[in-house]
Amino acid sequence: MFASTYMIVAMTIDRYHAVCKPMVSFLKGSFRRYVSICASWLISLAFSIPQLFIFSLQEVEDKLYDCWASFIEPWGSRIYISWMTLSVFVIPVVILLYCQIKICTGIYFNMKRKALQASTSDGRNGANKGVSSAMLKTVKMTFVIIMAYSICWSPFFVVQLWSAWSPSTAPINGPVFVLTMLLASLNSCTNPWIYLYYS
Repeated sequence: MFASTYMIVAMTIDRYHAVCKPMVSFLKGSFRRYVSICASWLISLAFSIPQLFIFSLQEVEDKLYDCWASFIEPWGSRIYISWMTLSVFVIPVVILLYCQIKICTGIYFNMKRKALQASTSDGRNGANKGVSSAMLKTVKMTFVIIMAYSICWSPFFVVQLWSAWSPSTAPINGPVFVLTMLLASLNSCTNPWIYLYYS
C-alpha cells in the first residue's frame, strides 16, 4: 500500500525537478533518483512495521481464516485508519497536486516565453518544439497517473473512514464495500497500461 503510493510521489517529484529545475535535475539527476527511490522504500517499510502487530490470521467462519486487524482499545481502529488515510492518501495527494500545479505553470510560462521568442526571431527555434512536446507528454502521463491514483483510492479511504467513525451506518458488507476494495487494488493494475500508452 505504501510502496506504490510513495513511488508515484517520487516519480512526480522527479518530473517536477525535470520541468521546473532542469539544471539541478541534470546535474544531480541520477543521484537524486536513487535517493528518492531508496527513501520511498525505506519510508514504506517503516510505516508498514506496525501492521505486523496489528494484523493476524483469525477464524472468520468454521475452518475459514482471514487476515484481520485486532485493536486492544475501541478507538484503536479510528486512529489506525485515520493515520493510514493521512499517510497513504491525503499527504501524498497534496504533494502530487502541488508538484503538478507547479509543473503545469512552469510549462505554461515556458511555452509562452518560447512563443514570444519565436515571434520576435527568425524561426530558428524548431528544436525547442520537440523538447516541449516530449515534456508535455511526460506531464500528461504524470497527470493521468495522479488522476487514476485519486479515483482508485478515494472511495476506499472514504469507506474505511466511514466504517471506523460510524460503523453502524457504513456499508461494510455487500457490493459497495467489495467494489471499493477492488478499486483500490485496480490502481496498481492501471499504472503499467498508462506507462505503455505514453511510451
